[in-house]
Amino acid sequence: MWWKKWWVWLIVVVAVGGGIVAVVARQNAKHPTISTSPQPASVAATDSVAVAAGKQLTANHCSGTGTVALNYAPMKPADISIIDPYGLTVGGHVTPVDHEYYWAKNNVKDSSDVLALADGTLADIEYRPHSANDAARNGVAGDYRVTISYTCTFMSYFDLATSLAPDIEAQLPKGWEQNGHGSNGNTDINIPVKAGQAIAKMGGQSLDFAVWDMTKNNPKLLVPAAYAGEAWKIHTVAPLDYFSAAVKTSILPFYARQAEPRDGYYAYDVAGKLIGSWFLKGSGGYNDPTKPPSGSYWAGHLAITPDWIDPTVWGFSVGAYNGGDAKQFIIKPLVTDPATIGVDTGMVKYELLQGGQYQYANGQQWNQMSTPTGPVTMPTNGVSQATALLQLTDANTLKVEVFPGQTPTQVAAFTAAAKIYTRSGN
Repeated sequence: MWWKKWWVWLIVVVAVGGGIVAVVARQNAKHPTISTSPQPASVAATDSVAVAAGKQLTANHCSGTGTVALNYAPMKPADISIIDPYGLTVGGHVTPVDHEYYWAKNNVKDSSDVLALADGTLADIEYRPHSANDAARNGVAGDYRVTISYTCTFMSYFDLATSLAPDIEAQLPKGWEQNGHGSNGNTDINIPVKAGQAIAKMGGQSLDFAVWDMTKNNPKLLVPAAYAGEAWKIHTVAPLDYFSAAVKTSILPFYARQAEPRDGYYAYDVAGKLIGSWFLKGSGGYNDPTKPPSGSYWAGHLAITPDWIDPTVWGFSVGAYNGGDAKQFIIKPLVTDPATIGVDTGMVKYELLQGGQYQYANGQQWNQMSTPTGPVTMPTNGVSQATALLQLTDANTLKVEVFPGQTPTQVAAFTAAAKIYTRSGN
């Protein structure tokens, strides 16, 4: 599996060295950007903003508005091992992820069907070949990312599927995988599908999955324009809010997160407070336009957010640590909650710890490969790694400096190396 879980990859990095580079590169590849150019002429000026946004994400292959009942999960419950919620920070996912991870019990290539959630249209499909090393590791030659429209304001997507159903593949232009963006095939399509229809296969890695409601704008992403390169992000919603009662009953036992909401969160911004996602000033936001398509667009990202499984613990995630790449930490138990820190608080110090492995109340570790049998917590007694100084200089500007290898008693003030972050990246 190309990344599996971050705690597994820590072991891999120790064993093989440099492995994290491959992981981060794959994470970059799996996040295509949506054009921010003007809407096509077929998007009528009278269309609502939500419909126009939906038409852009589906290449105009949609009709109608509103939500529909989602009577199927993206995988058969009998095939599911565990469902990881929104909100993970790992490697190049410096800000909390806006998709869930479905894992198969028989986790080998093409082991499980990927299903349409309702009657709809396959509106866009992308193929990305794996590197030779990745392909050798999990037997997967490449990934398929598919957008399904149910209406012009309601859709879902999945990513990291390992093959397409033969009847779907037969309806695509011959050789489409080799067209489009370099070696990555991308095409807009218009293939009707029925609820429960198998449209792809997955296995050997997770299936990424999310639901988008274009009539909803997440209020915890304070500057939507910062995410223009991923136009779906502000419209991502909790799948459990749209699944039928029968689907919820069948899949809730597989949810890794026991805290409510079970789907987790991927957005935490609060105006004038430290909590949430930030971008290096001058970077332009989430998709840093100064970085080439293969570059580390996350280098200017920063997030101070609750842990995705144990929200009583806070995480510190930074895109460029100590002159290197992205890094995630646990914040040592807090004196001051990041959700309460504002301009008047002044400078705060956080000791950053190495993350551990989730455990049950009796101290037994949760293996993270199957659904927990009860509440789990993230230990906060890990090895000290660094100290972070942070100060909100105004409601939307954050001064940050991280001191690797130093404890809070060794750090007194910012130096000339401090960096400035904003909500917008401007």
